[in-house]
Amino acid sequence: MRTHESTELGIDHVTKVRRLEHYLSADSPVFASVDSYPEPTELSFDQHEGIEVGVLLSGYQERHWEGFTCDIGPGETWLAAMWEPHGQRGKVPNTGFVVVIFLPEFLEGIELADLPWLSMFSAPASQRPQVTSNRQRERLLSIAQAMGEELQEQRPRWMTGLRIGVVSLLFELFRDWSPPIMPSRSGTSAGNRFSRIMPALDLVRDRGPQAVGVAEAARACNVSRTTLNRIFRETMGISFGRFRLRAHLAHATQRLLTTDLPVEHIATETGFTDASHLHRAFLKHYGKTPGQYRAEGRRLSSVGLAGRTRRWTER
Repeated sequence: MRTHESTELGIDHVTKVRRLEHYLSADSPVFASVDSYPEPTELSFDQHEGIEVGVLLSGYQERHWEGFTCDIGPGETWLAAMWEPHGQRGKVPNTGFVVVIFLPEFLEGIELADLPWLSMFSAPASQRPQVTSNRQRERLLSIAQAMGEELQEQRPRWMTGLRIGVVSLLFELFRDWSPPIMPSRSGTSAGNRFSRIMPALDLVRDRGPQAVGVAEAARACNVSRTTLNRIFRETMGISFGRFRLRAHLAHATQRLLTTDLPVEHIATETGFTDASHLHRAFLKHYGKTPGQYRAEGRRLSSVGLAGRTRRWTER
């Protein structure tokens, strides 16, 4: 994996916005796909509710997060947290990958050694687990190929096989990783911390684009605002307020690209105070105004991406 610093996500270079058509829920907590593009692709951008784990099967990709960019090859992986902006660019022909997007419930109750698996996603993108040897790369590639077969063949109990694959991937990445931050200063177990913030996550999910205040989320979790932010940061890597902002931005981008509603209407509809508030948020996070984002996204989405995509969701 080759890495280099990035001062922005790179959204100024977006040529395609890929939007998930499936909405995750407690009854259907996972979205999985095997994607292959016969030609190099321009930078595309994702932001969604689920946690994402991906492995490159062939070719080379450039992966983007806020403030961090890296190049990956076959057998290398990427991780993205809930509502975290992230992008990718296929650099050579015949670039293929397996990706699984899931809600935390999909791996509920699973801990890896003495740290929770969520700690890998709460760490800054540049400090998350990375492939450290050719042998590890081969193991990860083998696991990903088996996951791809499960998705394509859908034999009996294939969803269990997929879950085992995700756990195996995370464990392989986790075993030699030294986390940059301690998961908790309070002595509270990872499972208990996640259970305590789950009502806040449910509020954001159920409310959709409508705003959820920190005080309201804290009441739902039966804790103070200070405690909520501390536990939320320990578990998710960001404050509740920033997590909520990411969710609102994702809803706003979807509305900009799929409707003709005025920016002022979209701002109030997706939890922003007014159009000026949305304008400032877009400039800060994407380097362009909502109007510029809409115009460029629509123009470039119409170009499309040559390739084939197969996707399955849990039923």
